[in-house]
Amino acid sequence: MADSTPPRETELVFQQTVEGLFHVGLRGRVTPELEARLRNAGLDLSRPLAPAYPRSAWNHFIRLTAETLWPDSPPELAYHALGRQLLAGYSETLVGKALATIQRLIGPRRTLERMTHNFRSGANYNLTRVTQVGPDEALFWMNEPYLHPSYVAGILDAALCLAGAEHVDIRVLARDTEGCTYRIHWGA
Repeated sequence: MADSTPPRETELVFQQTVEGLFHVGLRGRVTPELEARLRNAGLDLSRPLAPAYPRSAWNHFIRLTAETLWPDSPPELAYHALGRQLLAGYSETLVGKALATIQRLIGPRRTLERMTHNFRSGANYNLTRVTQVGPDEALFWMNEPYLHPSYVAGILDAALCLAGAEHVDIRVLARDTEGCTYRIHWGA
């Protein structure tokens, strides 16, 4: 499963990602319980956001949020829903609106090819690799071994839908201490 080695603290998640998820994507869904748990973990949503947060803190915020908002759901569904909410909210930030416009114009295949750039707009450590398998199928690798793979799958699902894909199917193909490989198939 996931590597227990914590990420380096120079790995940062930027303010617009935190804002996109908690202030926009989860607007009206952040319960008092979640707000208290996040505050205890170092994210006080009642105060101005920091310019960036360490990756380890962000990963902790994601885990707390999935556990709190979807306590009775299987982790696959909770993390997938959270990933979709992140992209929905991020698409409403200044940086996210620009990326969403580009995704609509370039379509699903090229959106996947640009994912390192897209993810890097929200964090400084993300790397991706895409191998096209067919016109509407690809293998996608991302250096995220710490979070549930369904979280990234939810982000990818929402991004591909935003880019015009229909009937998106994302499955975990392999996972190791460096990251996760997904097989992605979509229709138009």
